[in-house]
Amino acid sequence: MDPPDELLVSVYTRWHQGSVIGGIVLCPALAISVIHFWHDFVIGIVLGMIGLLGPGLIAFRGFPSKDTVVVQPHGLAFSRRGWVPYSEILSYGADDYLKLKRAGRTTLLVAGRQTGHYARLCGQFIRSIEAWHASQPAGTPQAGRTRFYGGPLARTIGGLLVLGSFFAAWAAWSFTPPKIYLLAMGGTALVVGLAMLAGRKPSP
Repeated sequence: MDPPDELLVSVYTRWHQGSVIGGIVLCPALAISVIHFWHDFVIGIVLGMIGLLGPGLIAFRGFPSKDTVVVQPHGLAFSRRGWVPYSEILSYGADDYLKLKRAGRTTLLVAGRQTGHYARLCGQFIRSIEAWHASQPAGTPQAGRTRFYGGPLARTIGGLLVLGSFFAAWAAWSFTPPKIYLLAMGGTALVVGLAMLAGRKPSP
């Protein structure tokens, strides 16, 4: 029997997501505050860049994302993050990345680092966890699969994108001549928004 595949992945947590959001918030807050109160444009821009990049650097240094994983019959074996048994997974999603919500533990977001590795990971994981569920005694709690596309959040975002596309078109035609880049942005937002409203994953 062939040994299980060792797949190259990147593993993110809410700390990584929060650092990106924090950087986006800190950047304009620091820059605008310094420029407004101290009237120093250069220092404002420098502090803004520190605010943008600093949280991410801290998060990715403190919690390195590069890892490898092997899908096993009873769980996932990560080389860096260790053992994640199926018994502690409350739910999972497999839309753009493998989202593992765990009981009393940090939610993990797992993406492939090489072409084809994510698709292989998802296929192996779903088959393995379904086989594990089938082998458990009746009444054993099972991890439910969640789906982003087709859910209320995705449809809400899709609706906002459609509204934004009409605003972009209106803004484009308010110029003489019309701004082509605004029309292009609006068209892209319309296509993506309609796909999300229909519950489909937008094609690249």
